[in-house]
Amino acid sequence: MEHLIRLFKAVEIKHGGERIPSKKLLARTIENGFIFSPEVAYNYSDEELDKLADIVDKEIGLTLREMNNAFHKSWVQSPPFPPH
Repeated sequence: MEHLIRLFKAVEIKHGGERIPSKKLLARTIENGFIFSPEVAYNYSDEELDKLADIVDKEIGLTLREMNNAFHKSWVQSPPFPPH
């Protein structure tokens, strides 16, 4: 699973369906710069999602400082808004 996450930033989905991740998991993953889609949450138990969150955080998670820097860098690079 680590290879899929590292190379494609994706996890395997075997079954169709949707489930909203728990508030606890959402709070944890949002803080680290990612969330699991409802399709991913449907395919994995809460325990498996916790383990996946550890792997994703290790492989591609962002600190608050990194998120802030990325935002400011993209803001500087965006063209100015046209006047109305």
